[in-house]
Order: sequence, then structure tokens, then C-alpha cells
Amino acid sequence: MGIARRDEEIALLKLRTYTGLSDTDRIVLVLPGATIGMTVSADSVIRQAYANRSDAIGFLRRIAEAQRDVAKARSDSRLNATLTAQVGYSNTATTVRRCINP
Repeated sequence: MGIARRDEEIALLKLRTYTGLSDTDRIVLVLPGATIGMTVSADSVIRQAYANRSDAIGFLRRIAEAQRDVAKARSDSRLNATLTAQVGYSNTATTVRRCINP
């Protein structure tokens, strides 16, 4: 209980300093009444969060990057092959037949 009392005194001192009240003015803490029963849709909360938070664009970018990485991983799981061929001759001639049969 002593720690709570000390924290209360510190908070009251900060409040007096902020508001300019003197030490003789009595401050009485009043608990708020019953809370208001309120329902909020998840879509509304997300819309407001994206509108009021600068990191929202970063979240959307990270989601897009993750979706891109998943699509790449799915496409890379298939068989990928590369076919390379080279044809060359060391003989020289004016026709291909003379080059093969000198």
C-alpha cells in the first residue's frame, strides 16, 4: 500500500505542477462511472488504423511482398530445366560438306 500511496503523491505533484495549482488546493480523484457499452466493427477499426498510422503503408507493402514470395515459392517447386546446345566446327571451308569431309 505504501508504494501505491507514493505513486499517488508523485502523480498529484506532477498534476499540480502541470495545472499550476498550489499545494493548498485539494485534489480529489473521482473514478469514472460505469463504462459505455459500445460495439465497433473490425472493418471500421482497421480503416481508422490505416488512416491514422504512418506504418500502415509499410504493413500493406509487407503483405504484398509476402504474397509475392509465396507465389514464387509455389512456382519454383515445379520442375525447372534449361537446355543449352552449342555447335561448332574447327575446320574451315567454303561449304559445310567440305568442312565435315575434308
